[in-house]
Amino acid sequence: MSEVKDYVLSLLCDQIENFCSEFGYKFSDNKLKFTKSINGFKCEIALIGSSFNWPNKVVNYKALATITSIKYRKWLKEKFPHIRYNSNGEIFCNQYEDNVENHNYLNKSYNFISQTRLEIQEDFKNYLAEMDAYFTKFSNWKSIKEFSNNDIVKFDAYVQLNEIESAIKFAKTKLDSLKIKYPNPNASVKQQIEILKDRILKMEHET
Repeated sequence: MSEVKDYVLSLLCDQIENFCSEFGYKFSDNKLKFTKSINGFKCEIALIGSSFNWPNKVVNYKALATITSIKYRKWLKEKFPHIRYNSNGEIFCNQYEDNVENHNYLNKSYNFISQTRLEIQEDFKNYLAEMDAYFTKFSNWKSIKEFSNNDIVKFDAYVQLNEIESAIKFAKTKLDSLKIKYPNPNASVKQQIEILKDRILKMEHET
């Protein structure tokens, strides 16, 4: 699939060079990834080939933006080794699109058959600029606490800011609302409830 990768690189090379120069990113030709660190958070934009791509022919590529934290990942492993949830320390991904003005911008797809070269280049340039603003805004625990709509990550943000009592209060309030909203919870909601209960017990034990 090297021909596919080379084609993507040739198509976007101007934006790649300018973006790295303007915003301080590093770009991996091999992995097709932009990365940089902000406040200890790893900000990444990965270009991922679609499973519908034909051999050695580009049909679709997806740009996916994520924020992760090595420190957060280590904290999760240390405090909750028995819970297999968010083991890579991810902060925001597609479920956080409500925090972006344009809801399409965290996960952006490019179709190299139906879109022209110029259309893709211009769209990708806008995507990169929008994502840099997104990374800058959300690469800190205060913003994560305020804007995350993942209740577990939100709880953890309180803890990272050493607001333990507020974290426990938030989790207990959330548990009460989940019990009312989901009298017969599915597996996903049950997992969320159990993780929040575990978080509360752990923090109460440590304070």
